[in-house]
Amino acid sequence: MARRAPDFALYPRMARATVMDRVFDGRIDDPAYIMKVFERHLGEVQAAIPDARLLVFDVREGWEPLCAFLGTPVPDEPFPQANEREAFRRKRTGKQLRLILRGR
Repeated sequence: MARRAPDFALYPRMARATVMDRVFDGRIDDPAYIMKVFERHLGEVQAAIPDARLLVFDVREGWEPLCAFLGTPVPDEPFPQANEREAFRRKRTGKQLRLILRGR
């Protein structure tokens, strides 16, 4: 028999209070608003951190900009693609289920 893991019991409430309500004003289902919040935050970070100390990195660019910023050579291996959208969705479901349910 499976039952709810005690550590997970308060997670939904915490996530709503700290992220959904506080960061996104409860508009977590509004992609345009979420992007507006993200872009505002990105602008605030870019205004606060000197260009020489900040890398705004798009993982689709691969190793080159990251390694150039860090002053390291580009590895002889492909850039990891571990969080591709579909793979992430498949993993997320299992992880959530393991958090919610605990086998006896």
